[in-house]
Amino acid sequence: MSKHGFFRGGYLERNYSTASEEDFLERLMHITHHIPKIEAGTYQCPTAPSANDPRGSEFDAANGGSLHKWFRIVEEQNGLDPKKVWETIKIVVSLFILSVRGAVSCKKNPVHHACGAVGFQFFADLVVDASGRAWLMEIHPTLAIKSHGLGDPEGGWVEVLTRSTRQGAFGSLAMFWAGWMNAPYRRWAETLVRRRLLNQPRWKAEVWRLQTLRRWQRQMRPGLGGEEDSVAGLLAKTLLEEHMSCRLAVEPLLPSMWRRIGRYVNRRPDAGSEGDPFGEGLRSLYRLYDAARRLVAKRSAPGDLRPTRCTPIDFNEGMVWDQPWERATRRFK
Repeated sequence: MSKHGFFRGGYLERNYSTASEEDFLERLMHITHHIPKIEAGTYQCPTAPSANDPRGSEFDAANGGSLHKWFRIVEEQNGLDPKKVWETIKIVVSLFILSVRGAVSCKKNPVHHACGAVGFQFFADLVVDASGRAWLMEIHPTLAIKSHGLGDPEGGWVEVLTRSTRQGAFGSLAMFWAGWMNAPYRRWAETLVRRRLLNQPRWKAEVWRLQTLRRWQRQMRPGLGGEEDSVAGLLAKTLLEEHMSCRLAVEPLLPSMWRRIGRYVNRRPDAGSEGDPFGEGLRSLYRLYDAARRLVAKRSAPGDLRPTRCTPIDFNEGMVWDQPWERATRRFK
């Protein structure tokens, strides 16, 4: 999940209130959607990096902003710990992914091409209340980048929102190729896992379950997908995706968080393997992944292509920002 995104706020001209009956009759009192505010002429853009303001970017009031600004608000105005709030958000998204697994998995999906798929990209709308609880409102199984012609602030009209959206969307989309970004590391991890892990007697049952599942999947899919056929190759690809995630400014959710997520979900004893949220081979894969992760920890891969200091790629580098409408909205300084 990307560390970049944007938030939307209410109306700057009027604070949210429930003090009187008139407040409840105000239909736009606490609405956060951009378009009504734009049409009403009340939208204010946050100060962007290209403004070169000595006070920095996003120092002022605005109708939206980056997640970086939002986490400052979480801490300064709500007294919450940003790290704990971010952890809660990751747990909520992870629980959603697990909940839809039955509908999109290779076994249940009527489209057999799902057996050769490596995943799908989506962006989500979440609400976080004053106590720090996160609620998933909806997801959009589309690329988060909007067309300029639609007039959405994140589609090129507002620099801060567009920068955040572009960075987050491109970073999460690039994760589809993360498993092929560093061949030396992947070959090293696959060899290490095969020689030092999978031949241990304690993992024999887990390996057998995954091998049986992979044979069935290869029979079901009509073509070759992007996933590895061997268990060692599958684990090496997963390890490489986590290894490269820092270059794309994303944080892995599953399988790295599966034990924490396990605190919120339980097996249904009367439903067999389908009643296990980590059933159908997932628990075996995740247990092997934990062991493989410990195996590669504190080891260095010869010829590793990832820089030692893992800095994220800037997907906004070279962009020129010049939007007169954006500058004209800054009524509050």
